[in-house]
Amino acid sequence: GRGNALVASIIQGTFTDVGPYFQTAMDSHGLSTDIIYDPFGVWPAMDDYLVVCVSTADMWWSYDWAPDEAILSAYMDNAGKVMLVGQDYLYSRLGWQGFPNNYLGVCGATEDLNWDAVDLTAEGVAGGPMDGLYYEWSTCYDANGFFTDEIVPCATGLALWTSEQVFNPTEGGCSTPTAVFSTIGFGCLQQDYLNDVVCRWLQWLDVSSPAENSTWGSVKGLFR
Repeated sequence: GRGNALVASIIQGTFTDVGPYFQTAMDSHGLSTDIIYDPFGVWPAMDDYLVVCVSTADMWWSYDWAPDEAILSAYMDNAGKVMLVGQDYLYSRLGWQGFPNNYLGVCGATEDLNWDAVDLTAEGVAGGPMDGLYYEWSTCYDANGFFTDEIVPCATGLALWTSEQVFNPTEGGCSTPTAVFSTIGFGCLQQDYLNDVVCRWLQWLDVSSPAENSTWGSVKGLFR
């Protein structure tokens, strides 16, 4: 059977796989979540998915994003919602122009401003999906530390971050009504914290589980 949400974990069999953590987080919100690996433009039929989460963890080398971004663009053009998390997504695709600008709300970026950090803190931007949240954690990546980017959001920032190397907090992501993009590796949070973050993102994107829709439909039916 098909789920109603999808996680795409892009690690090419080499980098840290945090896709199952995002799958668990989305399931905790009442979604039934499928997971795929390294699609390279070959995705399942997207029409029935309420939301797609793309995780690249600590993958830093070059990757041909064009086929996957074409699929995601068409999905979002058809009212799909996307969460994309990857500290080197912009590096792997050689810049923020194109899909990140047109669909994720990225209007500029300075890559690897936070170079190989060991400890990291993140605080939600006022008015954004993580408003009021604050986290501290150490790297969980086996091969790489945190290489977070400074993001210039077109509209709404996602989180402020700082570390032992960088003392002035800068934007670590951005959000739009249809997308959340983070260069902070939230897959490195403990599972219950990640569940909280993903729940906030789903609320921001106005993604409700089928169980929630069914419950609200029953309540509304009492007043007809």
